[in-house]
Amino acid sequence: MPTVSFIGGVATDEPRATLAGLAALELGGTAADAAVATFFTLSVTYPLAAGLAGGGSCVAYDSVSGTAESIDFSPGVPALGGAVAIPGAVRGMAALHARFGRLRWGQLVLNAEEMARFGFPASRAAATAARDYAGTTGASELGAFVVGGRPVAEGDKIEQPALAETLSTIRVRGGGDLYFGDAARDFVARAQEAGGRLTVDDLKQYLPAWERSGRTAFGDLSLFTPASGPGGGAMTAAMWSMLTDQQRYGQTPAATRPHLIAETAFRALAERAGGSATDTTSFRAAALMTSYDATRHTPVEPGNQPDLAPWIGAGRDGTTGFVVLDSAGSAVACVLTMNAPFGDGRLDERLGVFFAPTVPTGVEGWLRSGTDFIAPAIIANAVTGEFVIGLTATGGPAAPAAAATTAAIAVLDARLLREAVNAARVFALPRPDATIYERGLPESTVQALRDAGHSVTEGAGFGIVNAIACFGGATLDPTSCQFVTDGRGFGLADGGTQF
Repeated sequence: MPTVSFIGGVATDEPRATLAGLAALELGGTAADAAVATFFTLSVTYPLAAGLAGGGSCVAYDSVSGTAESIDFSPGVPALGGAVAIPGAVRGMAALHARFGRLRWGQLVLNAEEMARFGFPASRAAATAARDYAGTTGASELGAFVVGGRPVAEGDKIEQPALAETLSTIRVRGGGDLYFGDAARDFVARAQEAGGRLTVDDLKQYLPAWERSGRTAFGDLSLFTPASGPGGGAMTAAMWSMLTDQQRYGQTPAATRPHLIAETAFRALAERAGGSATDTTSFRAAALMTSYDATRHTPVEPGNQPDLAPWIGAGRDGTTGFVVLDSAGSAVACVLTMNAPFGDGRLDERLGVFFAPTVPTGVEGWLRSGTDFIAPAIIANAVTGEFVIGLTATGGPAAPAAAATTAAIAVLDARLLREAVNAARVFALPRPDATIYERGLPESTVQALRDAGHSVTEGAGFGIVNAIACFGGATLDPTSCQFVTDGRGFGLADGGTQF
């Protein structure tokens, strides 16, 4: 009789990256191993938002200890400034692998290297990205993704020999070579030719930052988000805390929950924009909701908050997220960024990479990049240690609202994960004072928002969520696990058992 074993699962925005992560799990790798393999494949297949010159942030949950750690490897700003950011992704992945990995480093890079060298058929996700950004301002030279002025179509073969050579160096010499070896000197030289002021010292001194994850409690559940770095995790935690404080979400009728979501979304954004450290405790949630009226919209004073109107109806923003779960019930949720779609929009022909442009951190960069809004999160049972749900959200200021809404529908409403991820969403901006809703939201709900005093605006679709949930416990009942990628994108989520 064949042996059946649970391997975990992967959910990403690009199908071939999902398959690479699954392959690592099938070899007995940990969630961290699969995350590394997924990243390197994304750097080949989805450079819109992932690359060797980019960065990101991850939450890593350890089911044995019941604790979570976060690692921030956002693209850094060189000491001399300039147009090219310090790459953080490779060093971040190396640190994640060193702490939680089991498989050999070279195994995890090889698939990406071979795809770059021998080519792969463009997925719908890759082809859509190339089509959307070919010829736009700031995306002038997309290499193999735009050939003869024509963006690749789904199924077209994409080869990237220069990137394959760079990946080969990283595979053989390790990720550190990009920061203090021959690869570092090559990277700096090419970055300076592209108008950057990056130095070898910038690379040598760059280190990803490990921290104990921020924890927001609700009953037996703990929501883990990055403790620092990009603010999307903190905004997600603030919304979750406002929704669960005094069981506010559960006690709100379904018809008026969009109003509640909108009110918590703009409060979380306003808090972050105001320069306050977003506190995720229930006490702070109560303070933020003091002015909340269940029947009426309560605007906030604009103050020094930036005008976020350009984000209404915005498309892909140069970020992507993925979630990985392994057979032991440990998980990693990562969001990656190039600081802009395809980074600086010019493929370096020698290295095969897009450089990430420098972007001010926090609120200063909100109008230039969606990086500060990226939201990785994991919820676990604090009593049993079992993984409950992991998710990532991208898409500018809509991302934290998308993450919190998905978690609320899936966990608090106990609905199918696919329904939670694909439900029509709302989110609200403090400036302009606007509530944006997706097509598909019932007209009665839209009218209820108007009646409550919201200035409503329709958005075609916003926020991309990838998620994995095991409501029966990943180790107690693996058959309860659900793997879902957002219908607003073209990704793939898969997992389960192998024979």
